[in-house]
Amino acid sequence: RRTIVVGDIHGSLAGFEGFLTQIGYDGSKDQLILAGDLVAKGPESLQVVDKARALNALCVRGNHDDKVIRWRGYLDSLSPPLAQMRSIPADLVQNSEHHRIAKAMTPEQYQYLVGCPLMLQLPKELSVRKVPVYVVHAGIDPKVELMHQQPWVLTNVRNLLDDGTPYRKKKKGQGWAKVFNSGGSKDFMLVYGHDAGRSVNVKEWSVGLDSGCVYGRSLSGYVVETGEVYSVPCPSLANLDEDFE
Repeated sequence: RRTIVVGDIHGSLAGFEGFLTQIGYDGSKDQLILAGDLVAKGPESLQVVDKARALNALCVRGNHDDKVIRWRGYLDSLSPPLAQMRSIPADLVQNSEHHRIAKAMTPEQYQYLVGCPLMLQLPKELSVRKVPVYVVHAGIDPKVELMHQQPWVLTNVRNLLDDGTPYRKKKKGQGWAKVFNSGGSKDFMLVYGHDAGRSVNVKEWSVGLDSGCVYGRSLSGYVVETGEVYSVPCPSLANLDEDFE
């Protein structure tokens, strides 16, 4: 049996299917956990959701998933459905990719995506390190207790500013994982995605898995039971943007 945490797929169905083939995925033995951002950027976001549903994959919510979920929640709140939109939340952009995906989603696709929690805990008995493993999309604020993390941090953080403030870009401060791992021995591990700019980032107490599949690099996965990391090449489907920073 393998428990395989998979990095950001971003609508790359070809990358996802190629990854499953190359690692010899066996649905009768393997459990997939998707580390968020199943959707957006690539051309087949909803097909990726359908594939994840068909495989009974577990998941956590990414920042792009969250925008699609909130768009769909907003659209469903209109009466009648798709009535004239008013008071759109400030961070949701009308006619954006997230808006288009949200409009096209079936109820079943929405229910799957909205069911992805912000964090999943895996028992220490599964882990090669014999400590609990927590899966989040982006990371944590190391100075805050794990169960008290802010949702925005879990889905967006990349760096910490000099004063410790979580920050979503890499232009200032230093990576949260570097700070987290510098603080001595831990009683848990973190596995995450989100940070394609740093690619696969294996440290003593954390593993980063976003290796830029949608940009034509690779899709990566971490086997909880063995500590093995897989990276499988992906076709290039999107241009570099600020989320790569």
